[in-house]
Amino acid sequence: MSESFKRTCFDDDAYKIHITQGIPAVDALSVQMHYDPDPIIEFFKEGQGMVNIEGKGYPFRAGDVIYITPSELHTTHFAEGVPIHRVSIHLNRKLLEPFECDADVFFGFIEKKKKGLGNVIGAEIVKEHGIDEIIDTLEKYVSCPEPKYHVLVQCKAIELLHAMSGAVHVNTTEDTQPYLESDLINRILQHINNHYTENITLSTIADHFFHSKYHICTAFKKYVGVTVTEYINIRRIHFVNDQIRSGHSIHEACFEAGFHNYSNFYRIYTKHMGLTPQQFKSNQKTTDK
Repeated sequence: MSESFKRTCFDDDAYKIHITQGIPAVDALSVQMHYDPDPIIEFFKEGQGMVNIEGKGYPFRAGDVIYITPSELHTTHFAEGVPIHRVSIHLNRKLLEPFECDADVFFGFIEKKKKGLGNVIGAEIVKEHGIDEIIDTLEKYVSCPEPKYHVLVQCKAIELLHAMSGAVHVNTTEDTQPYLESDLINRILQHINNHYTENITLSTIADHFFHSKYHICTAFKKYVGVTVTEYINIRRIHFVNDQIRSGHSIHEACFEAGFHNYSNFYRIYTKHMGLTPQQFKSNQKTTDK
């Protein structure tokens, strides 16, 4: 990350607000494809680029808002040489605990959305619903150290959820829908998403779609941002995590996800997650207490 490209983080149990500003260095133009544990609302005050969600590309411009659910695999590609000012707001249901209100009323529009569809709210709708002003105020409040501003941040975050819910209901314009040039890659993504727990590899995909492995590998990396094998492994790891959360053993989850060798699974999991499967399981037990 270059000196002119900075990320400031404000983290709490109920929210995380990350502010990214500056011109990204060439090696920081792309963010690794990943899942986030909480819903995210991202406001681009400046900048342009592409957010890839579930293998579908969304071009963004200044003034747009992108919202992403925990079940959506995503990555961001910034345009080279263009200044960025992005406010990323991660919210969870703990936000509403002090107010004793129905969380479904505020989080329902995110949790019920169709995966990989309608993730962008255009600048005009954002402004019409006052979302830009709410996020501007959030950005000011979150940097203030006085305790009263912590409460004000929570109130503004709830107001943001309410405004977003209204904006989503009118967000039906075609330019907010995903864009991906390659119909082949769209079909391959759908095939992987339907069959990643089975014995699926680059070779079986090439045979299924009657294209060379080289052509598929090159095109997939261009449009999705990771290789076919990496994408399959990310899907499987997310499946493993869901199975562990549901009480399955790590060994059982590994093979149900489509891994055929535990040692290979352990190596891939640890490299991607930055912790072992056992550590992830222990963390879930701590969280549930």
